[in-house]
Amino acid sequence: MRHCCWFLLSAFLITVNAAEKRPLTFDDLMKIQRVADPQISPDGRWITYTVTEADKENNTVNSDIWIIPASGGEARRLTQSPKSDERARWHPNSREIAFVSGRDGASQIFTLSLEGGEPKKATSLAAGAGGVLYSPDGKYLLFTSEVYPDCDSSDAQYALDCNAARKKAADDSKVKAHVASRLLYRHWNKWKDGKRTHILIAPADGSQPPRDLTPGDYDAPPFSLGGPDNYAFSPDGKEICYSSNHSPNEERSTNTDLFAANLATGESNKITSNPAYDGSPQYSPDGRFIAYRAQLRAGYESDRFQLMLYDRAAGKTRSLTANFDRWVDSFAWAPDSKKLYFISGDRGRRSAFEVSVAGNDVKRIYAEHSVGEIRVTPDGRKLIFTRSSMHQPAEIFSTGTDGSQCAALSHHNDSLLAALDMNQAEEFWYDGAPSSQGPKTNPVAATGFIDPAQLNAALPAQKAFDIPKVHSWMLKPPRFDASRKYP
Repeated sequence: MRHCCWFLLSAFLITVNAAEKRPLTFDDLMKIQRVADPQISPDGRWITYTVTEADKENNTVNSDIWIIPASGGEARRLTQSPKSDERARWHPNSREIAFVSGRDGASQIFTLSLEGGEPKKATSLAAGAGGVLYSPDGKYLLFTSEVYPDCDSSDAQYALDCNAARKKAADDSKVKAHVASRLLYRHWNKWKDGKRTHILIAPADGSQPPRDLTPGDYDAPPFSLGGPDNYAFSPDGKEICYSSNHSPNEERSTNTDLFAANLATGESNKITSNPAYDGSPQYSPDGRFIAYRAQLRAGYESDRFQLMLYDRAAGKTRSLTANFDRWVDSFAWAPDSKKLYFISGDRGRRSAFEVSVAGNDVKRIYAEHSVGEIRVTPDGRKLIFTRSSMHQPAEIFSTGTDGSQCAALSHHNDSLLAALDMNQAEEFWYDGAPSSQGPKTNPVAATGFIDPAQLNAALPAQKAFDIPKVHSWMLKPPRFDASRKYP
């Protein structure tokens, strides 16, 4: 009798709890904390990341930097400013970070010791600074800034003063019209006004003015809508690799190439000859290779991104994913330089894959929900990434490098989601437009251009059929009632 009472009470509580949940509203959406940019400390103990929160009343958003143990545990906020703090990057000693902040007006680079104290301002450029990286020895900061190309000079202080004077003259001018003599004069709400994005380097201790590593009337790196960085340090710190479009008519060209800049001489050499996009360079930990993303169809912005490998000694390039029919997004090297992990769109999700430096042996390792911003721990045993789905906003997760033992590390939205009735999305396939040739395929067996004999393969080969299957999602109204008619 006692067990029966407990069962009835438990069922009652579950029913009450379900009834208390409410459908998602716009106000709930504004309360979601947006988690992004996980960065693992070089010693593997910590992960920094950015949390962005919206202020509905003031119509603003603000970002701060948080930190959490890589093994799991309590997260804590590292920065708190009414102006956004973002893009934390680790010093090689794992005791300090550099980050980008607008707390003093224009975005600048700041550093922060994890042992305590206030952030220290590392740059004071008139046009601001962003995209910070530490050099492998921690002695230098690499970052981007908007500069006037005609201020280029081998005298770093002169270039700094020239850009400041040009910026002040423009700000003080009573004429606020934008004058453009060529295309690509604006991206979204940001006007170029004769400036170019360049990559600069400066001693981390501020002992010398920043030096422009990419002089000239070109953007380096070019404008991007997101994705991996378009510049990186070599492991020995003697070189950087960056992307830039030197086409005379860049508005009609996707021909972004990779350049290697010698930090001692300042000389840059183009290392790719592909007539389409090359970008997102990452050096292998052993320094032998540069992995990067490339599109092979010139002028076609939506071409498939392949993962490429450039052999620095041989000067040769090859594709690692030529036989992989999906688009490569973010990627990361394994510490032993023998393989890479990457993210790719995969049947309505974003899955994690691996590929060896031999190439064309892609293997899916994690396919639950959608993952992004993939990282590898220094010991090579775990992957760190953001994970989201149609009913869960992004949080930081970890898995083994084989995709096992997936666990949530951050929990910024757990309490909000516990109060919401988030109905699950349902996926299904339907017949696409038939082709004029080819044998009919079994619509029950086929799941989209896939040979039925390979349906259980980890990564089925793709084949052309006369009736392709199209993958789709369906999200029903909150508290869906099948007996009702919608809308």
